[in-house]
Amino acid sequence: MAEDIIIRDLSVSGNTVKADLRLSGGRLHALFDPTGRDASLLTEALSGRIPHTGSVLFNNTEASTASPADAAGSGIGGTESIIDEYTLIENLKLCLPSLSGKALRNEIDRYAFISDGLSMRMKAGALSPVDRIRFRLLRSLIRRDRLILLPWPLSALEDKEKQVIKPFLLRCAENRRQILYTADTVSDALDAQDITVLIRGSAVYSGPCTPDVREKLIDTYRRYPVYPEIRKETVPGGVLIAAKGIWADKKPRLEDIHLEIREGEITGILYHPGSGEIALADCLCARRRPDAGRVVYGGFHVGKIRGTDLARRGLKYIPPFEEGPYPRPAGNAMEYTAQLRYSSSLLWPGGMLDRKRAEELTGYLLDQFEIGHTPLTPLSEFTRNDLRALSVAVQLNREGPVLIAFDIFEGLNRKQTSVAADMIKKDRGHKKGILLFSTMASKVYPVSDRVFILRDGRLTRDLSV
Repeated sequence: MAEDIIIRDLSVSGNTVKADLRLSGGRLHALFDPTGRDASLLTEALSGRIPHTGSVLFNNTEASTASPADAAGSGIGGTESIIDEYTLIENLKLCLPSLSGKALRNEIDRYAFISDGLSMRMKAGALSPVDRIRFRLLRSLIRRDRLILLPWPLSALEDKEKQVIKPFLLRCAENRRQILYTADTVSDALDAQDITVLIRGSAVYSGPCTPDVREKLIDTYRRYPVYPEIRKETVPGGVLIAAKGIWADKKPRLEDIHLEIREGEITGILYHPGSGEIALADCLCARRRPDAGRVVYGGFHVGKIRGTDLARRGLKYIPPFEEGPYPRPAGNAMEYTAQLRYSSSLLWPGGMLDRKRAEELTGYLLDQFEIGHTPLTPLSEFTRNDLRALSVAVQLNREGPVLIAFDIFEGLNRKQTSVAADMIKKDRGHKKGILLFSTMASKVYPVSDRVFILRDGRLTRDLSV
């Protein structure tokens, strides 16, 4: 009989996330969080990656989660990186150095129900999304992990792929293991046997997935906007922006940043507020000159051109929602659109943009995003959400090879979110590079080809994506 796991008084980030969980032995357990943020913090805490308080008990015996090494030693696994350049057998040997080659092969054969079809000599980078999850499960079974953590395992999968992976999850749980996976959609959460619902950092429900739970989940999910999945296979192409060795010795400081934005690829950066995200974006957009290193955009050294010039060269930028698009100007929607799109307020014949053309363009954007104002409506009459929607509409409609955006769907309603997602898909298909900053893992992992973690000014690649 598998052991029960009790997570007691687990608190992360100064009590912003707090939960008590009981995971029954040999069960598949979902952590449902429509925002994604709190579930991500809890799984990172359980894997020892971020500071936290509380305790984890395996059959009333406390397990240490003070660091990744402590968590692994306690039998908590699943979140370790997979090195794409190594073969599957080499990846296994990294986590199981004490096992001989013969013993390792015996263990692989022991779990044939999940290892069958996985060639141990193939490079990990060639794994399909489903096989990648299967390999994570196999690794945890061989290591005899007592708790297997799977952050957003179903987020990037199609429906037919989910139907393939679900039996593996259930079978692994029945092999005297507990599997805790995170989900931010109702359908993904209901694939589990037990479920915990996280709302605003607290567990409001924890128990079996019964029919009446479904309605509760749907009601919970409706309180949050829809974030569509955009992710597809990467389109091969060149590098559009290269940040090399960026250092900025100001608070929050950046330390030796290396980053490339490539054609036809969506790159995600998961960050916590105050980790240097604004400084990094400012360096990429030529709003700030780093103390060391350089940023190259389309063959030009960014440090030698101004941010307005970079915008004219096609760099599209959507700042954080809370900061607002720009300081709200004392004008109307038409003037605001011209300023954002053309960096010009010349709205008379003979200037960069005449009034008739500006009015037509603004009217088109307002209609496209269903913003209930006219081009001549003063910005003082716009709500924060309307102003955000207009700024997103302007930037996404601009021509340019690169988009850098913070929490791009924040502040948009369902219709606006759908329109914005379609435009991002179109940009991606035209081999344009997209860099998305977000504080929520569930908004980054499903849409990104590569994910980086920005913490305390340091940028690290998440090799699990």
